Amino acid sequence: MLTRNSCPGGLGNTGNSGHSGIRFNPFVGSVIDGYCIERKIGGSRMSEVYLASKDEKKVVIKIPIDGERSRAFFEREVFLHGRFKHPNIVRFLDSGYADQRKYLMLQYLPGGTLKTRNILPMKLGEIREILSQICSALSLLHGHGVVHRDVKLENVLNGEADSGLPVVKLCDFGLSRIHGCNGRVTIGNDERYMDYGRVGTPVYMAPEIYLEKGYDHRVDIYACGILAYELFTGSAPFIAEDVDGTRKLIELHIRSKPKAPSTKMRLAAEKSVKDAVDDLVLKALAKKPSERYQSVVEMACDIARIPG
Repeated sequence: MLTRNSCPGGLGNTGNSGHSGIRFNPFVGSVIDGYCIERKIGGSRMSEVYLASKDEKKVVIKIPIDGERSRAFFEREVFLHGRFKHPNIVRFLDSGYADQRKYLMLQYLPGGTLKTRNILPMKLGEIREILSQICSALSLLHGHGVVHRDVKLENVLNGEADSGLPVVKLCDFGLSRIHGCNGRVTIGNDERYMDYGRVGTPVYMAPEIYLEKGYDHRVDIYACGILAYELFTGSAPFIAEDVDGTRKLIELHIRSKPKAPSTKMRLAAEKSVKDAVDDLVLKALAKKPSERYQSVVEMACDIARIPG
């Protein structure tokens, strides 16, 4: 249930769309199931993300943007978050309806995203642990016929385990694909976009997505290779920032071989480490899916073998 502008202390919008130039947000200052929406903290073309609180507890509330396609993707995200529990997946808390729009309530992680954390070089052991945890989360999804399709630094959140040790958690299942076979469920009617469409974040998208061929869980392995490249070097293997950037980026993903990450590594390492990193990342980034790791479990084994 949603209650308008009833947060304790009068919390709510401080302006409107008039001369102040501040856009009025109908959700800020409202209460959903007892949680006061404090402010918008993120969003995309598909949904908006808010920080909400009740007493001392803070949560994240996602609300879809109006539109049939957005709602279809959001229904899928709610379904997946409610179904999967894993220490490296953001925890599902609740879902319901506010103003006739479905919402998703998730745990709040104040540590930010892996993109922010990656501004400064990390130690080898830290990178190895991060990649292992991401592979662990994806292994659960892939084992149930789910392809994430948007693995990237911004969709990995920094958290803390019950033991107090650092942990990362995969989030944002809005673009995920669910195989409609073996008793599994497919949600939504738009087969082009929901199943094999050109969806994802361009920097991380595998060649077969750009070519709009049939694809499977190995597109997530390719995205993990891009993410690993970024953790080791501080930048993605393929970057195109000019006016014709998207077209150039597509060509790079389809046809260009990335430079070995060892030539750009930010941390000092012995040759055995550099060779292991090159083998890991370049195999994950193979143009042909058949030449990549065939599972994230296989990839995780090589991650664990990086010496040091």
